[in-house]
Amino acid sequence: MIQSEMVAYVITCLVGAATPGPGTLAVINSSITSGLRKTLPLMVGIIVGMAVIALVASLGLTVLMIKSKVAFYAVQYAGVAYIFYLGVMCIVNAKKSNLAEGGLEVNTKFTFKTGIIMSLLSPKVILFFTSLLPAFIGADSSNALQSLNLTLILLASTFAVHFVYANLGAYTSKFLKKEVKKIELATGVFFVAIALFILLNS
Repeated sequence: MIQSEMVAYVITCLVGAATPGPGTLAVINSSITSGLRKTLPLMVGIIVGMAVIALVASLGLTVLMIKSKVAFYAVQYAGVAYIFYLGVMCIVNAKKSNLAEGGLEVNTKFTFKTGIIMSLLSPKVILFFTSLLPAFIGADSSNALQSLNLTLILLASTFAVHFVYANLGAYTSKFLKKEVKKIELATGVFFVAIALFILLNS
């Protein structure tokens, strides 16, 4: 891969990670309400889930799934259902969230497991590894090695962007302690909206 193509790929990864989506939204919410340390497991879970999809894609299984409309829509609708569920939980938990002495008291729901599930049920992640990533693999080098390198760049870019978001969220939490209920409610509404948007446009 020539240098210009590598730069284009890195920019693509960074923009993709920075674009608001379920994972990014979860990281922002968790960092504001729970702090950076408690958000790290979620961030690692997202990366692990993406790594699993990358492995499955390398075996050609995701291509078979995309060719099967039943399998693809099954994953898509499962993802929509999970995002909708998270949204409803945020809305419900908004009423239970309180300002505790020394910090925010919320019902933690964005965990390592949450991150994995969001990545595994994300059609966006699946399509990236089956459609976009192969476009950057050159014919003059080992496909397996280059695919691994590109995957590692994607994972590193995603984690870096989420780490920046998490730090900003943790910093702004100092000024948003009294707004925890509104943050939970807004997150829930956004999740539900994302789920409905995907459902209506599938």
